[in-house]
Amino acid sequence: MLCVGVCIRIDRDKFIALLTERFPKIAASIDDVCARLLHLEMAVFAHATEAAMLAHEPEVVREHFDFAEELLTQAAEDVDNAIYVSYLELLPFESASWATKLLPPKLRRAAGEMGVRLMSSGDAAEV
Repeated sequence: MLCVGVCIRIDRDKFIALLTERFPKIAASIDDVCARLLHLEMAVFAHATEAAMLAHEPEVVREHFDFAEELLTQAAEDVDNAIYVSYLELLPFESASWATKLLPPKLRRAAGEMGVRLMSSGDAAEV
């Protein structure tokens, strides 16, 4: 990460604040069992993305991916790990392969590192 001046990393508390700001319904769905447990909180976000992928809602999926990309760009180590382990690993790319075309660059790279089969421009699936 390139920082000019002060470099602010997105930690768990900042992730929740940003999630609440951007996706209040998802944040509100984090129950008492998941609250304050980063990987479970990230999994709630992943399940919302999964639902949008399976419902073939590209606009929603793109918004979620863009948010995850923003997180990944400035993530503290624990948030970075949660994006890989509790977000990307839970997404149904095999059932909704069209969604891989929507992945922004850093999230695409991370998905590739996780072994997600990424669609090429020649693949026939439509978004």
